[in-house]
Amino acid sequence: MRCVMTYTTPVQPDPAAAEPGPIRSSSLGRLWLGFAVAQAMLACLCPLLARLIWLPFYFGLFFFLVGGLLVGAATFRIARPIRPIGRRPLLAGALVVGILTFAIATVFECRHFANTVSDPPKFATARNAVVRDGGSLREFEGRAADTFIREITKQYSNIGPLAYALWTIKAGKMTLVVDGQSETVSTDHAGWAWLVRALAEILLLAGGLWSSIESLRSPTPVSNLIGP
Repeated sequence: MRCVMTYTTPVQPDPAAAEPGPIRSSSLGRLWLGFAVAQAMLACLCPLLARLIWLPFYFGLFFFLVGGLLVGAATFRIARPIRPIGRRPLLAGALVVGILTFAIATVFECRHFANTVSDPPKFATARNAVVRDGGSLREFEGRAADTFIREITKQYSNIGPLAYALWTIKAGKMTLVVDGQSETVSTDHAGWAWLVRALAEILLLAGGLWSSIESLRSPTPVSNLIGP
């Protein structure tokens, strides 16, 4: 018996072949549809996020990460048929959603803060006078909120949320006069603290979304669900 041995040169894998190739614009439309759905879902969560952000020790930032993770599942499901998708469109979409959600959350934060400027124990004398005269405390709180918005728009910008952001960064404190009584109104997140918090909100939102969709870069079928 004679044994014949042959030697074949191993084929080296092409690194470029492992990278996701360019996808058609029509396919990208499906990806951006997924991001649009995620954005709509986050917009619905923004009123809640604007309130949770005031939790002690900035614990409310955690919910921005959770929000990104949750809506990312919807984007993953919609865009999964067009995988593999390159890193760049995924990152760009996550950042755009993070920035837009931050802007929407700031609108709700501005209104929420305005609605709380007259919370007890502030304006105790004015509140007692309203009750004594048979007035409505809800209307009093509305006057206080409107006065706050009017003052910051007069000093900083005609756009309420932008004026609120500028006031928070530059001052963070003001004297407010409602029904003849003056009180000092201030925010705990002023100056650089608000700027750092704003950047953290965007990055956590985008990071949570990215964590849910980054597996779309794989050319093989994947799932973001844990199997049984």
